[in-house]
Amino acid sequence: MKTLHFLVIISFIVGSFVACSDNETEDPIRELSVGSNIFSVKSGENRTIGIVSGNDGYTASSNDENVVSASIVDGTLILTPNNLGSATISLKDRTNKEIQFAVEVEEPYLIVEFVSNADFDIAVNNFELVTEITNDLSGYTTIDPNSIYMFFRDEENTLAVYQSKEDLNTGKPSKKGTYSFIEEVGVMFTFDDETIIYTPDGSTTLWGFMYHYLEEARMSAMLRRTNVAMIERPFLVLCDDHTGKYTEKYPFAGVKKAAIRYVGELKQYKN
Repeated sequence: MKTLHFLVIISFIVGSFVACSDNETEDPIRELSVGSNIFSVKSGENRTIGIVSGNDGYTASSNDENVVSASIVDGTLILTPNNLGSATISLKDRTNKEIQFAVEVEEPYLIVEFVSNADFDIAVNNFELVTEITNDLSGYTTIDPNSIYMFFRDEENTLAVYQSKEDLNTGKPSKKGTYSFIEEVGVMFTFDDETIIYTPDGSTTLWGFMYHYLEEARMSAMLRRTNVAMIERPFLVLCDDHTGKYTEKYPFAGVKKAAIRYVGELKQYKN
């Protein structure tokens, strides 16, 4: 009888020990998190999102595969952009915990606001012609004061023009076209059947930044770390040169320069 009691006690102790050990080694249920409720993805480039906490066994889906698709690779969330736009990503783990977050697929862009009226740069020997040429050039201005030019670094080199900050915020451009850089000349804007070539007036830090940012998509490490405040003079002067026209019109007036200058300020860029 004593032997039986002894065996029962031993069995109870062993069972309790095993149960305690099982409880101690069981992983606690963790909250599922990716650290944010909104992410941006550059068009044409996958983005890796680290899962901050969760319980393994992850699955992911998108409510709009046309914009962005989601997959899990080695426990990491991969977002693959397909088109510009917005989508919602759902992420689940093995405990059926689920979170959702927004994803914006965007193009890198740069915004320049032209902050003043056009300026006329005229150099002519016959002073009486200055007023006449100035008045004539006034009819050729192509960039309105306070207009905002948004340069997209996409395959088409898209250029969107907004007449006000309100139009920019609501995504309503007054016109859209393209831009292209011309080596040793400047930049060309094309809108429908209108093409205008501007030359940079002087060598400015902003002109060099724009060229590398927009034309050379593979930016250097220095440029990737640059922000607006770090640019010494975040102003851009574009010159629409009409000197040739007035040299022909007034061959004996000594026309040395007849150009329209536009001053723009870098407001924002997104890499």
